[in-house]
Amino acid sequence: PAEPEPAPVYEGEQSDFDRGWDAGYDAGYDKGFARGKADQEAGRPMADSELPDDLWDGETYQEGYDRGCAYGESSGYVSGYAENYYAGYEVGYEETYDSGYDMGHADGTARTPRNPEDMAPALSDLEDYSYEAGVNDGRRDGCLNGYGDGYLDAAGHAYEEDLDVYARGGVPGGVNVMFNGEMVQFPDQRPEMKNDRTMVPVRAVMESMGAQVDYDASLKAVIIILNGATTTFTVGSSAYSVTKDGEVTRGTMDCACYNLNGRVMVPIRFLAEASGYTVCWDGHRHTAVIVDTEGLAAKIDENFTYINSIMAARLTENQGKKQETVTTFNVKNTLYDEDGQAVTFPISGEVTTHTDGTAWRIKMSISIKDALQTMLNNDMGLLADATISLRTAMRTDLNNLTAAIILDKEGNLYFQAPVILELLGSEPMEDNQWISLGNVGQYGVGMEDLSDGTMTVGSLLVTSLVRDETAFDLEETLDIAVPLLEAIYGDDVAEKNGDGYTWKFDLVSILLTTGLVELTAEDLAEDLGDNNLTATLTADVKGNYSLTGAWRFGTEEAAISGSLNTSGTATSGKMSFTLALTDLFELELTSESTTRIVRDLPALELPADAEVLETGDELSWDALAE
Repeated sequence: PAEPEPAPVYEGEQSDFDRGWDAGYDAGYDKGFARGKADQEAGRPMADSELPDDLWDGETYQEGYDRGCAYGESSGYVSGYAENYYAGYEVGYEETYDSGYDMGHADGTARTPRNPEDMAPALSDLEDYSYEAGVNDGRRDGCLNGYGDGYLDAAGHAYEEDLDVYARGGVPGGVNVMFNGEMVQFPDQRPEMKNDRTMVPVRAVMESMGAQVDYDASLKAVIIILNGATTTFTVGSSAYSVTKDGEVTRGTMDCACYNLNGRVMVPIRFLAEASGYTVCWDGHRHTAVIVDTEGLAAKIDENFTYINSIMAARLTENQGKKQETVTTFNVKNTLYDEDGQAVTFPISGEVTTHTDGTAWRIKMSISIKDALQTMLNNDMGLLADATISLRTAMRTDLNNLTAAIILDKEGNLYFQAPVILELLGSEPMEDNQWISLGNVGQYGVGMEDLSDGTMTVGSLLVTSLVRDETAFDLEETLDIAVPLLEAIYGDDVAEKNGDGYTWKFDLVSILLTTGLVELTAEDLAEDLGDNNLTATLTADVKGNYSLTGAWRFGTEEAAISGSLNTSGTATSGKMSFTLALTDLFELELTSESTTRIVRDLPALELPADAEVLETGDELSWDALAE
């Protein structure tokens, strides 16, 4: 580095270290630039950077200036080295990127069913930044981006979705049918869309399901025998009949079947549902996905007989009974400021639930007055965006903030919370206004299962996943979900405990059992250290239960930790829950509940004069989200 200036007396912003850094950087850059070019031409791998271990200004001007020179020279060297080392690579990359993009775009627009990553080989040596490597990478990246853009322009969706179809033996861009994870093959006549209906050759689809298909040419009648049922319909008609166990059911398809190139074309939804299956439509992949939900659920349930017996007993016990459950709770939420001082916000309340087993009405009463008083005393702006001030809020009746939920027997969910929404900045609600939250059936919860006691682990899991947007990947999802649930609630990990069973699990055993990690138990335990999740569940068919759990995840300096303890019977229960983030917050929730049989229930459906608001109607959801 250049000779330092005499120690000056100056009032500028630049320190002695900064002056030294400026002096050393250019010299270091020139040295690094030359070295980078030499290493690249000699085929040597890129050198490691060597920077000073620590950074300080120095106690005197000379020390600071010298230190700045050293650090500046090292930084300049690294920058210059990298720029020249990559120079040839960048030239090659730029030369081929555009041509690769054009080639990929052409194939993508033509919807050629292949993975664009195969168009140009990937580098075998990631440290190779030669001109040739740049040529290869430029072509490959251009192909990838061009193919993706071209495919999206032509198909309206990403190429990965058609690759899924192609990999399973389907026809990208055409109409496909999948049954229990396997693509149905059509040797001659393929399915087609007609009047927004998916029409399929009946024989190919039904034989893939294991059905016997016969055709009476004189009557133009199709006879399908599957699962002990005989389905019959006539070409050109939409009427059909199903005979099972001596009983005949008649119905009408949503469109008439017809003959096309010697094949009888039938709406796929009719075929699936008449066979007792569920059909979903994946619009991106143009695939009708047929699932034997009952058979799949039954197979899953083979290893959940204990937990299912407990669920069935409780659902059956409560079937048709009018019940009232009252739960009281207390919440203490503690926040810590920068000085480590704790401020606690107490909240209390009561939740009353009424049900007849097919519908529910829940009323909540919450007191936040003490929490608001704490905010006021500590000058906290947690409700700065609310429509009323803290002092105004304190003058209202905050010992009885109410909210209500109705879940009717059709599975429709409604919510009402006039004062709470107003405090959070929303428009005030009228007494007869309710917010629609959709239908819980979309989450796999069926009211009929709750009312007749047929809900099982398998049925819950399958029905929650058999949706238009998720059915195509159902098998892959189940390959992950089922082993995970088996590691928690499976028969193999259950221990007999009196009239019930006990399940114990922890994070290590779950990860090892499900194969989510490829480590030994010892290595996994060492990697996790103090981080873990443990839980124990005990339950029996009489309604006695207990669940305890504890978890901790994080570092020594900051970790999320907590615990859960619940226990009870068919008529009473209690719970304690804690959650903490080191030096930031702590949450403690305790509750007690009692359940009793009642003679009369409040209305479990919306009032006749109710005004239903869809999400967003007359509500300030931005303010609510904040």
